[in-house]
Amino acid sequence: METTATQPGFTDADVMRRVASYLSTRHFPSFRGLNISVDRAVVTVSGCLNTYYEKQVALNTCRRVAGVVELIDEISVAEEVMIRRVGV
Repeated sequence: METTATQPGFTDADVMRRVASYLSTRHFPSFRGLNISVDRAVVTVSGCLNTYYEKQVALNTCRRVAGVVELIDEISVAEEVMIRRVGV
């Protein structure tokens, strides 16, 4: 991970800590399983959540963090996986 300043006063490490901290304040235990990476203030969030609602909350939470320039969504949703398996 690069530690150069991404915006005045923010390094990639700062942004990662802030995103992880902000997600942890939400009351969704499934957020603990998300993976966060940051490169030049571009935040990538990946993992699997239970519902589309959780996914939207997680993405909106990440967007609100100071220092995030762009957000890349690589979150899958368990509901979608179940629908594919059942063939609905």
